[in-house]
Amino acid sequence: MGYYGASGEGVKPWLNVKRMYRRKDPILVISTVGRPVGDAHMINAVGRMSYLWADLEMMKVPGIQSVYCPPEAAGRYWVIVSAKITHAAGAERVAEAVSCSPTGHFGIKGVIVVDDDVAADDMAGVWWSLACRYNPGADTQIINKMRPTPFDPALPPGAKAIAPRC
Repeated sequence: MGYYGASGEGVKPWLNVKRMYRRKDPILVISTVGRPVGDAHMINAVGRMSYLWADLEMMKVPGIQSVYCPPEAAGRYWVIVSAKITHAAGAERVAEAVSCSPTGHFGIKGVIVVDDDVAADDMAGVWWSLACRYNPGADTQIINKMRPTPFDPALPPGAKAIAPRC
């Protein structure tokens, strides 16, 4: 995410490497270190997308066409969902389902819901939808006191505690 360790002024953490070991069949641990987009962000996004799609199917959320977690958002903090919206509050219900799903409840900062004529991973279509179909005053829902992830670099150190959500 562009940060590693403590943020702010002062002495940064460091370590001395004395030895490195290797093996023929390594166990790879995924860590999204560094500013996106890197290979770990891509892997994280693919995994989160598949789990989130399965969550929404299990929750029987109607009309879901596609789900996308942009690697540019570290593969975890923003979600775009394309859905067939059949009633006035349909987009809000989809966003709430994402936020309260087992995958989405830990660290999703924002959900963008687009109509089913735009694929969730079609960023040109998503930007067009935001520019031409989105009314910020009427179409924005902010939910305060949501459960943050302590890994969110935007939170100040004192605000990284996990509170209950959903």
